[in-house]
Amino acid sequence: MPPLLTSHGYELDFDEVYFLMWHAASGDEDGTRLYVSSGEEALKWLIAELAGTPAESGVTLPANDALRSQVHELLEAEGWAERLGTRTFRLLREPNIKEDEVATKHVLLTWNPGRDNDAQYTPRQWDDFVADVSRRPVEGRWSVGRRRHGIREGDVAYLLRQGTHGTGVLASGTILGSPVPGEHWRDPGAVAQYVDVAWDRAVRMDDMLTTDVLEQEVPEFPWKQVYFSGREVTGASGDLLQQVWNRHSARHEQGEDPTPETGRSASSIDEAEVTITLDNRGRPVGAGFGSAEQNKRVETAAVRHVEEAYEREGWDVEDVSTQKIGWDLTATRGSEIHHLEVKGVSGTLTQCFVTANELRAAEEDPAWRLVIVTSALDAPTLHDVDPSVAIHYATPTIFRVNIPAEEFD
Repeated sequence: MPPLLTSHGYELDFDEVYFLMWHAASGDEDGTRLYVSSGEEALKWLIAELAGTPAESGVTLPANDALRSQVHELLEAEGWAERLGTRTFRLLREPNIKEDEVATKHVLLTWNPGRDNDAQYTPRQWDDFVADVSRRPVEGRWSVGRRRHGIREGDVAYLLRQGTHGTGVLASGTILGSPVPGEHWRDPGAVAQYVDVAWDRAVRMDDMLTTDVLEQEVPEFPWKQVYFSGREVTGASGDLLQQVWNRHSARHEQGEDPTPETGRSASSIDEAEVTITLDNRGRPVGAGFGSAEQNKRVETAAVRHVEEAYEREGWDVEDVSTQKIGWDLTATRGSEIHHLEVKGVSGTLTQCFVTANELRAAEEDPAWRLVIVTSALDAPTLHDVDPSVAIHYATPTIFRVNIPAEEFD
């Protein structure tokens, strides 16, 4: 049996990805199939769907790329495929698994209520939803992002709240069918995939099964590396999640406090001295408050100090600043991953500018961290800032004014 492939805390079942490759390939008379890794059926996207790794068009990201290399190696080493080109494989054997043999999956559907805690549901609307679910299953449609494969009728969905107002599981239900395309919920004109769910368990927001508890109870799953909806909790971790959630929600239904042992999360640490200023123009500023040449020296020194500090602690650090993805450095240590946005200042105040793209990353990416380096050129001091703190103290100070030409006619 092919092994479970792992990288940067992500797991990929080789049998499942080969199953998808086989069905995306075109058949030949000799029983083999020709698979071309391109478009939506590219191996990058299949891995992202099954393992939940970050993936972007035209960008190579370390976890996805490492799993892709392992798949390539196993395809040839174990006689599954013959490589015909950079993106082309002749698949030589039928998959080990059949359509009707796929086990029930545990799928995370993510929800970020936004900075004002009112996207999709306000707290009061959520209480109404919980009351409705307590009487009967409530059907609804939820996005699974780009995921088109590997989810089917009968799988279990868990609603995972993310963002600055607390993270954890709030509801569960049964998925009623495979993903179907529809207009993107946030980007009109774009397409997203959706599943219909019959929600049959839900808890109040103050009774949420927090990720702090999940990290203790289901420790093998990287709860802070869930970057998009449709991520699967695989293997024993999926079974354990179901047990923990069922126990938690049952106590909620009986009126007990589901998590009496837990207090406030680490993200609630008071860091009132941190001041963040948001630049809505979307250009990289904030390396200092002097000349462009001075700012560049400060920023370069700050990045170097952060790299060295993380490497001393056993992290592997990769500079991704040229990719414009919302952070400067990707740091990995075992299953841990931090996306570090580095800001250097020449003075001692923890104040900087962030771009709109960086703020979006702070809101949507649980691995995002802000690192402010004060006195970067002479006595560097690192200040590691949780994303919720950065967002809380972000203040818009500059706005783009784009006046159409017809205003001057």
